[in-house]
Amino acid sequence: TYEPAFQSYDSLIKDDFAAVRRKVAVKKNILSKWDKVRIGFPQTNRDLAKTFVGDEFEVIVKVQLEDVSPQDVSVEFFSGTLDSDERVLSGTGKEMEYVKELSGGTHLYKQVMKCENVGTYGYSARVMPKDKKLRSEMPGHIAWASKNL
Repeated sequence: TYEPAFQSYDSLIKDDFAAVRRKVAVKKNILSKWDKVRIGFPQTNRDLAKTFVGDEFEVIVKVQLEDVSPQDVSVEFFSGTLDSDERVLSGTGKEMEYVKELSGGTHLYKQVMKCENVGTYGYSARVMPKDKKLRSEMPGHIAWASKNL
């Protein structure tokens, strides 16, 4: 049947295309300001070299968003096993929680992580558009952690 297509069409035209206009505005805003988005290197509340399986640790990162709204981005703690050249082989990201705005467009995020496996791990953090569709439409719009923030 054509019912799903009709429902999609109805949601698109509702309120004079309000949802579409909102999505376009968000995309334009992010695109125009993304070059100023920066993320600091994650800081932990303990020495991870002395962490054992089952231990928990807290991670915080500072993110410079300038005029991009925290609601429009996803900040992730990224970790995975390291190869012999100290590159993360198969890492995974875990979304961090927004804490507060610090000052001047800098925001604080945190996450409690649990050490689940043995081995040598590396970690970083990244910020990207929250909307997964925007991520696929905006290749290259992922900012990785830097020690310069």
